[in-house]
Amino acid sequence: MAAVENPEENPIPSVVAKNRYIEDAALRALLDRHMCSPAREASEPWLSEMGELSAGRINDLAFVADAHPPVLERYDARGERVDRVVYHPAHDEIERLSFGRGIVGRFYEAANRGALREHLWQAKFAMCYLFAQAEQGVYCPIAMTDAAAHLIEHHASAELRDRYLPRLTSSDEKTWAQGAMFLTEREGGSDVGANRTQARADGDAWRITGEKWFCSNVGAEVMMVMARVAGAESEGTRGLGLFLVPRSTSTMRIKRLKNKLGTRSIPTGEVSFRDALGYAIGPVDRGFHTMTSMINVCRMHNAAASLGLARRVLWEAAEYLRQRRTFGNPADRYALVQETLCGLFAELEAGLEALFSVARDFVAADDEARACLRLMTPLLKLQTARLAVRAASEAIELIGGNGYIEDSVTARFFRDAQVLPVWEGSTNIQYLEALRAIVKDHAHRAIGARIAALGGDASAIVNAMDNIEKAPVLDQPIVAKRYCDALWRGYLVARLQAAAAATPRNDVAPRLQAIAARLQTRPSHPLSKEYDIIVRGAISS
Repeated sequence: MAAVENPEENPIPSVVAKNRYIEDAALRALLDRHMCSPAREASEPWLSEMGELSAGRINDLAFVADAHPPVLERYDARGERVDRVVYHPAHDEIERLSFGRGIVGRFYEAANRGALREHLWQAKFAMCYLFAQAEQGVYCPIAMTDAAAHLIEHHASAELRDRYLPRLTSSDEKTWAQGAMFLTEREGGSDVGANRTQARADGDAWRITGEKWFCSNVGAEVMMVMARVAGAESEGTRGLGLFLVPRSTSTMRIKRLKNKLGTRSIPTGEVSFRDALGYAIGPVDRGFHTMTSMINVCRMHNAAASLGLARRVLWEAAEYLRQRRTFGNPADRYALVQETLCGLFAELEAGLEALFSVARDFVAADDEARACLRLMTPLLKLQTARLAVRAASEAIELIGGNGYIEDSVTARFFRDAQVLPVWEGSTNIQYLEALRAIVKDHAHRAIGARIAALGGDASAIVNAMDNIEKAPVLDQPIVAKRYCDALWRGYLVARLQAAAAATPRNDVAPRLQAIAARLQTRPSHPLSKEYDIIVRGAISS
């Protein structure tokens, strides 16, 4: 619980957490619903440790790292060009408290995989969700490294896998390596097919030459780079290869670091390759298809980051207003405050329900799970990212001037939030991905079937989505967007209602029912009671 000062001594609330896992009853109840007992027992110590670090040491370091962003050192003392990224000690310590505590590596250990089984990704995203409540910048290297390790594990040759997977999954500062994904070019942006970087064969390896425009975690040791194979098709994503480029052996120049709005604790740069040494990952003429494996992992991490950010700023606002007295009453007793926070907390918990559903599908092998994953991944990414931006803005407004100053996490997270709808494909790109999943894979039918199995009815939406192809081509994205928003909400309501019916806990079922009703804009209680159930039930341990 938050520490409360005597309001007569200082009327400005002091909002302090001790352990973001132990004090989050809603998260613990969600994990109880989604994970079997052995997996819960295996992950409990990790989550409790990260909950404490997120509330304490990492939280404190994050403010320092944000205020002292990395700098580019172009030359060493002898005048040799080095293009070295220099980090503040606070950033390095955050890495030791995340990578060093196994936020990536422990989920690749055989013993942990045996204990977690199908709940592997759920445990991973729970840990990352807690980390993200303290620091958003370093979460980028965490997500990139995990996604690169996943890509190498499933698509690289045995030789590359043996050489690089142990380093990407190491928890030892002396041996670990971080991953990065260099896709964006000046010509392309989201249109990766317009990329001009070239790859030419050099024995068993490749030589990469070209410019990359927006490279997050530019100091990484293991870079995944898209390049057009010499002699292949000259346009579009066909003919693009995916290459692992080691920093230690590459001819790469960092032209500059970006002066970004947010996530300032990690470096994003522009780079130039000149005959850089690279190794093909998967078929060289299907690089973009191979890369989607990494992109999808990053999109799920993006959702975990978005939900973690939303949780933190909404918790800050709700606790602050619980203690703050205005016009003679606690500020959270006013109807407009309660209405805003009820809606945002309901979306937060529904988003978590979706994230853990998608995480389970990620390890499933059946056709329905794959189809659901194909459509739910872009919807999850876009919906949670937009929630993060709204939550950060509303939190500052609810707190007022004290939420706008840089001493408050809400100011930093307001800056950080805006990158979440942009990373791994903007909102419009996600809707286009969803449209392809609907038209090409009929993925909406699998989600409709799942809604039906949960006791809901999405037949009208599914039937309408079956006819999207009949609309004029230019209108199809707009039609898809409207139906996807409706299908998303229908899926969440069905899951929450089914979970409420299945839980034996009297303290959990009313929350889930109230959240489902709120998503349907049909609140089941008077506002003050709804607030106590949805909001205070989420911020009280």
